[in-house]
Amino acid sequence: MRASTLFGFGLAAASAAVLLALAVHGTGAEGWLYAARWTARLSVLIFATVFAASAMCRLAGPVARTLMTNRRGLGLSFAAAHLVHLGALTRWFIVSGEEPALISIVGGGLGYALIVAMALTSTDAAQRRLGRWWKRLHLIGTWYVWLIFFQSYLGRLLEGTERMAQGAYGVTLLLLALALRLAPLKLRRHAASGSLG
Repeated sequence: MRASTLFGFGLAAASAAVLLALAVHGTGAEGWLYAARWTARLSVLIFATVFAASAMCRLAGPVARTLMTNRRGLGLSFAAAHLVHLGALTRWFIVSGEEPALISIVGGGLGYALIVAMALTSTDAAQRRLGRWWKRLHLIGTWYVWLIFFQSYLGRLLEGTERMAQGAYGVTLLLLALALRLAPLKLRRHAASGSLG
């Protein structure tokens, strides 16, 4: 599947989530709050897939091959969905009159800067031009976004409120993606120790 198609899917799916939230909850603060929440859940789902795909592509099987083939497109799909989320979240702050915490602006802003940088360099030409820096950018960016998502959803899980379900959803997805990402590394170490023995 073409990367542009997957980018379009992320954009369309996130936009549909916004429209559905506004249709169900109205166009006031509540509607935009749900739009931000639903697009965040979509974004973390796509991101978890991309995060796991970077390691699963080293494994055999049709699923691994499909993920490897579409990894770049999935990354662009995540970027599109999460930028729609940013738009919904920004609109909620405007409509509700709430002010974001400074740490959220700084930490989240850096995350979005890395997401945009990774999206803009998701081409063969950019990879060639940047050389080893391309891999560093995408490695640092991917892990930073994982940490931002994880601390956000873990915070909700530990709140002990009605947001615990949201927190459990995100934490479960992210830990599963982490386990899948680290699995090939563990297999390689096991194989190496077996060959030495």
